[in-house]
Amino acid sequence: MDFEIRKILKEDVATMTKWGRFSDSRYHHFNFYYETPEEFDRWYQEKVQGFFTRTVGVFHHENLIAFISFKKINPLTRNAELGVIFDSNYVSMGIGTRALGEILKEAPYKRVTLYVSSFNVRAYRSYLKLGFRPLGEVFKVFENQMILEEVSRYPEDFLVKKGVVYGKYLKMNKKL
Repeated sequence: MDFEIRKILKEDVATMTKWGRFSDSRYHHFNFYYETPEEFDRWYQEKVQGFFTRTVGVFHHENLIAFISFKKINPLTRNAELGVIFDSNYVSMGIGTRALGEILKEAPYKRVTLYVSSFNVRAYRSYLKLGFRPLGEVFKVFENQMILEEVSRYPEDFLVKKGVVYGKYLKMNKKL
């Protein structure tokens, strides 16, 4: 499948409302829920125009199907943290691995770190293929707190402390 990597334009953001939805509640925070022009602008300012953030889009036939962000960029050490979000209709096709591989070849950083949810085996395998190495496990506040009632089904992936859901993440990094 062909794809193009380019800067995300403001008008591209609204197209994400047509993205597929992940049905597994553990992935709901990857769904795009913004609906109004004001919300699109806020998303664009945060993801694309942030001072210590660089985001590019992955496009298939002019449709934005993913965005890949380098965040927490440290200009002195040239380290960054990676974030990858795909339209659910385009996962498990190898596009993410190929697109991220191309982006990493051009990235101006020395080291890239990422945190992948322990249950996201598909992404974990992709990162290993690209040369990322696991550093260990950490628990971080899980983005989707609405999952609270379901965490008992996934005791190996979540814990709850004082009513707050924490997800288990695998920390990985890659020297570029």
